Amino acid sequence: MEFSNPDYSIYEVTVGTQWDEANEMLLAHDFKTVDQSDHVYQNGEYFISLQGTNRVERIQVSFIDKDLRDRNY
Repeated sequence: MEFSNPDYSIYEVTVGTQWDEANEMLLAHDFKTVDQSDHVYQNGEYFISLQGTNRVERIQVSFIDKDLRDRNY
């Protein structure tokens, strides 16, 4: 799921949030940064990617479904 509408938020992070604030909010909810990336966070199978220049401009939320990982289609 991806959104750029400031009416929506995840863990209090909205479009327009300053980078430092967004980082603090996600770390407070047990998310960790992924592989030296400043703007990709992981908590278990959930990932949040923040995109933008000076502030958060787009938020992408995804997850890895371990049950579907080994399926072949």
